[in-house]
Amino acid sequence: MEACVKAAEKKALVKMIIEIECLTDEEAVEVCKIAVETGVDYIVTSTGLYHALDENHEDILLVANKKDVSLIKSVVGDKVKIQAQGYISTPEIAAEVFEAGADRITTEFAKEVYLACE
Repeated sequence: MEACVKAAEKKALVKMIIEIECLTDEEAVEVCKIAVETGVDYIVTSTGLYHALDENHEDILLVANKKDVSLIKSVVGDKVKIQAQGYISTPEIAAEVFEAGADRITTEFAKEVYLACE
């Protein structure tokens, strides 16, 4: 990450995708500390591509959530911005992650979320 930040030379933002749904809380904290130390501009919660299996082995979506964003925010404070990504499909989910500390969201449901807010 240090090499990426150095190569960007403040001419571009550097984002670090951490796939928080695959990490324990302890691992996420350590990754967030590294993000602060290396000077990245953004931590992105996920690529938003992962699914999990429930107890019936049915596919469930992994949604960006308040808990994960709050954990990241508790470590990075205002030193690194947070981009929540991953099936943010309703205005309620968007509001929750913003309230938890996200600076921006990325969603494939942008049109639906926008129209629901009108």
